[in-house]
Amino acid sequence: MSQDPWLQNYDATCRLAQEVAENLHERNRQQRTGGNPAKINMTLRASLQKLKQNISQLKEGLLRASSARRLYPFFG
Repeated sequence: MSQDPWLQNYDATCRLAQEVAENLHERNRQQRTGGNPAKINMTLRASLQKLKQNISQLKEGLLRASSARRLYPFFG
């Protein structure tokens, strides 16, 4: 059985959020040690923009499902 598209997007968004957290940690480490975080800052900007879009899509999906009364309790 195929996973629900909303849940696939949610999983991808969680992975992206974890990646952003790891990149933030690396950028902070580079700043503390005198490294050049410019490249990672560019990556972070792009990742944060994508994360914002993903979260917006998740929210829109929930609102659509809610208005169509297609939300069901999940026990699993």
